[in-house]
Amino acid sequence: MFKLRYYFSIVSLIAIVASALTLSIYYRHATIKQLIKLEEQNYLALTQTIANTLWPRYRDFLVIAESLTKSELAKHHLSEALYNDVKVIVQHLPVLKIKIFNTSGKTLFSTDPTQTGVVKPVSYPGTKVALTGEAISKLLERAEFRNLNGNKVFNRNVLSSYLPIRLAADDKVIGVIEIYSDITETLTEIERKQYEVIAVVLVILGLLYIALYAFVSHADKILARQHREHKQATELSSRLGRLLDKLSNEIYIFDAENFQFTHVNQGGRENLGYTLEELRGMPVLDLKPEITRDEFLSYIEPLRNGEQDQVYFETTYRRKDGSSYPVEVRIQFSPGEDPPVYVAIILDVTEQKKTEDRLHYLAYYDSLTGLPNRHLFFNRLEQAMKEADRDERLVAVLFVDLDQFKNINDSLGHDVGDIMLKEASDRLSKCLRASDTLARWGGDEFNLVLRDLKNIHDVTVVAEKIVESISKPYYINMKRLFITASIGITLYPVNESNVEDLVKKADAAMYYAKESGGNNYQFFDHQMTAQLEERLELESEMRHALERDEFILLYQPQVGVDSGIVAGMEALIRWQHPKKGLITPDRFISIAEETDLIIPIGEWVLREACKQNKILQDSGFRPIQVSVNVSARQLRESNLVQKIDQILKETGHDPALLNLEITESMLMRDVDAVIQMLNDLSALGVTISVDDFGTGYSSLAYLKRFPISTLKIDYSFIRDIPVNKDDVSITIAIINMANGLGIRTVAEGVEMEAQLDFLKLHNCDLVQGYYFCRPVNINEMVHLLIRDEGNTRLMRSNPAV
Repeated sequence: MFKLRYYFSIVSLIAIVASALTLSIYYRHATIKQLIKLEEQNYLALTQTIANTLWPRYRDFLVIAESLTKSELAKHHLSEALYNDVKVIVQHLPVLKIKIFNTSGKTLFSTDPTQTGVVKPVSYPGTKVALTGEAISKLLERAEFRNLNGNKVFNRNVLSSYLPIRLAADDKVIGVIEIYSDITETLTEIERKQYEVIAVVLVILGLLYIALYAFVSHADKILARQHREHKQATELSSRLGRLLDKLSNEIYIFDAENFQFTHVNQGGRENLGYTLEELRGMPVLDLKPEITRDEFLSYIEPLRNGEQDQVYFETTYRRKDGSSYPVEVRIQFSPGEDPPVYVAIILDVTEQKKTEDRLHYLAYYDSLTGLPNRHLFFNRLEQAMKEADRDERLVAVLFVDLDQFKNINDSLGHDVGDIMLKEASDRLSKCLRASDTLARWGGDEFNLVLRDLKNIHDVTVVAEKIVESISKPYYINMKRLFITASIGITLYPVNESNVEDLVKKADAAMYYAKESGGNNYQFFDHQMTAQLEERLELESEMRHALERDEFILLYQPQVGVDSGIVAGMEALIRWQHPKKGLITPDRFISIAEETDLIIPIGEWVLREACKQNKILQDSGFRPIQVSVNVSARQLRESNLVQKIDQILKETGHDPALLNLEITESMLMRDVDAVIQMLNDLSALGVTISVDDFGTGYSSLAYLKRFPISTLKIDYSFIRDIPVNKDDVSITIAIINMANGLGIRTVAEGVEMEAQLDFLKLHNCDLVQGYYFCRPVNINEMVHLLIRDEGNTRLMRSNPAV
């Protein structure tokens, strides 16, 4: 019995030791195998992250790297950039070195520059990975190793993992990544635990004699071991979670069965406003108020049945505070997990949506007034026309142009002009119903669509409201400003046409309203189209008239009332059209002013008048002044003084013999600026006269401030004297005021002897008009001067030859 117990004890001891050694060896082997498997899974995720984030960025570099030599690869600027990006991704992982090589075994990138460009043999493990697509890992012992920072580390246990690189799960292998990770500390811990296992097993088996105690002790150790293994798995999962937290996108992982979150990365948590504990177990659909469960199931069904690797859709997510934001959702199915999960990559597209909305706004709305632009206007008009056909109603298109706006915009600046445009658009809006459309056509033009009209009277009511509203004063920057509106109106289906023709006809009617003096409205008729076409034709041909030398100058003499001798002449432009004949200024000057062609035309008139008058002076005639009209647009040119000075120097013309005529209304637009401009002109030696005097609103106080030498009394006052008492009184007042200020007077439009006698009686200085002479060319002007030299007075009508 004793021997039996002895042999039993010996055999039991041997069995205990053998069992302990066997179990410890098995434990070590199993633990290392599990460690390698977990590390492979971890680095597979890291590899996929590198493929998704870095491969697209460095694809071209990695392609050309196959053809570069080792030294070329080492010097390439993208090698360093790739190294820095890889280092950022793995900075919190125990990675010592990373290499990337192609399927042929050539190392395209290595954190150890000495290994870049090396070609691996066919037997190299990475070559097998490239062919099979299966990961391989090996344990290595290295006496010396250089880490990512280039520092040497000694006596390390290294796990070398060779992992296939794919852009998607089912894609072919496009490369191999080799990751060296430091597992020295982990192996040391395993060895320590191995010895613990040996001791525990020895104790447990040694106490087998006490069955209950041994059984309980053994069970307790097993539970302790399971707890440690679970803790290790949790730590690895936590490490993966930290890696996901580094990604910029929102990453959501949720259970494939109950659709409850198991993990949400930091980006997702911050945007949603929830903690990880609050999100775990929360149903996914709680964040998607716009999607029902059935709709969501239809989205992910292709993933579960294997028809698609990824699904994509757009939706809106709801944050914890109740606010929502638009997202793009990409979901992948991961059936290999336990339990299976869905991985959702969420991109917050709030800024993208704002940009799209802004682009849509810019495409269909005016940025200054916020009104629809012409694109949206055409859509609304087309819709209104369809409704009119269906309901047998009228649609009106109103083309509104702001009179005098260009002058205000040019003289007071675009800031004032913009304020006035916004105020005008507000006034126009208040004249319309909610169903009507107001659009800014461009510049100072607006278009309106009035829909669902019963008769024409409904249109005239709106047009009259607009004329009245626009003409009320505007108070901007302490200034009281006025503009009016010219409105053209066309009707559908009365003027049956398409949308473009309706607008064109309304535009033609608007020009007719403007030609009629503005501040009124006109309905379209077909005669207007012909007038508009003629206007457009003149505008087009006038652009080439200067180049073709089609403009000519005529001169109207200004005669001394007492002497009857020519004392000056006014230069008058005419257009000698090759087909239409002689065109007078009233047909083309307004077009020139609207298109800014008045600038080069006015400069030509000034230069030609100086040139021809200089010829008269050089020919021995007594010096006379030539008067040239300066337009409002020219007066607003900042370099007008420099241009006139240059022309005087080019032509050699005496500045004292040049008189610039400026209308009275132009003087009053920006008094301080005009005074400065006229002072600068006077400094050149030229004289200034006020044309059309009496038709504006200048006061004596202002008139005294201008450097003026002559007042030209407007033809409207001369025409009916001495019959019309009002005209007589105004003319006498102007002459007396001018004499009191030491300013000459010139009466325009003198056609009768009675007018001349009246002007002579009241001491007017100069007169001009058909009573003396019609406008003549420079050669005929020479004959007049020769007659004056012969002391022949022009005291009777003398029609031009």
